[in-house]
Amino acid sequence: ATDLFLGIITTIASVLSISLNALALPYFIRKNPKLADTLYLLIITTDIVIGLAYLPTAVSLFHFRHPMWLGNTAFCSITGFVMEVSYGVSVFLVVTLSVVRAISFVCPFRRVSRSLVLSLVGVFTSAEILVLSVFGFGFTVRGYTFTEFFAICRWFPPDLTFLPDETSSNSHRTALLLVMELFFFAIPIFLQMIFVTGSCWVSIRAIWGKSVVLRNSSAESPSLPPSFQNNGSKSGSTNSPNINLTSPSQPDPRSARQLQATTTIVMVTLVYVTFNLPGWVFGMYHMICYLTWGEECPDMATWDSTYPEAVSHLYSVSMVQSLLFNSAVNPIVYFCRMAELRQGLAKRNCWKRVRGMSQSSMKDSYSNGRNENRFS
Repeated sequence: ATDLFLGIITTIASVLSISLNALALPYFIRKNPKLADTLYLLIITTDIVIGLAYLPTAVSLFHFRHPMWLGNTAFCSITGFVMEVSYGVSVFLVVTLSVVRAISFVCPFRRVSRSLVLSLVGVFTSAEILVLSVFGFGFTVRGYTFTEFFAICRWFPPDLTFLPDETSSNSHRTALLLVMELFFFAIPIFLQMIFVTGSCWVSIRAIWGKSVVLRNSSAESPSLPPSFQNNGSKSGSTNSPNINLTSPSQPDPRSARQLQATTTIVMVTLVYVTFNLPGWVFGMYHMICYLTWGEECPDMATWDSTYPEAVSHLYSVSMVQSLLFNSAVNPIVYFCRMAELRQGLAKRNCWKRVRGMSQSSMKDSYSNGRNENRFS
């Protein structure tokens, strides 16, 4: 029953991630090439790939965690590789988006170079592909294999065989595994927590300050009499000079737009934190447990572990499905926060087009009928 429920929510999240992000994609393609919009475009593209990569996992869950499509070695390797690369790139893009916005508040007169940020994204993506190619296919016995516990294809540091057991001591193998745990789990989680927490704190403080300024400006701006609404000239007079009676304390539309954009970025970052926090907690717990007991630390990625079954299911969802849920919720935030995106989607609505065409044809026929009656 649990696998069936997970299969249903995984399918729903995959379909939402693919469809909603695909609807938002043309809007960001047509927009001006600003840095934030470019990062949004890359995040949306990555989320579509993540939604596609999780469809075989949903099929496996519907069949009680049997491999099904993932039973093919080549397909399993490709799916696992794409899923892990997409996860790393998605995390880096969200963190970059949050950090860039925080830098714009800390250094308001210094423009962040778009080419530099995109170059960093390209370097990180290339490094991610290179590292996962080397460790996923070069130094493991099985490569990417299907794991029943997670219902995905992946590799784990314990599969590494730099030093075979029969020719190496346990201390060497334990030290090697410890380095891999630090490199692939502890350090990335620690860096994510630092950058995300710091940039979010800066952005939230900036949002609070700007909202206070805008509220005060709105409260202090005077209301003009009706006779001065037309560029400061009295109604009925044509020779009055144009007097600008706009108060300098009136709200700045540019500040309001910047406040809205910053709030959207903070919401996207908080959604990312919400869905990744359980994985961070489990990852840090696993790291501390491994540092304390070594290989005697109970493995949580098995149903026969000493942990309750509910904890095992929570661990599985937090390490696997949480990324998919994040990808499905992101476009909902876009549609709720960006009015231009909703307007663009309404313009592309086929039903409204058909309805408009039918109404125009009815008007044409009605006008033609009136003309015929007039000349008859």
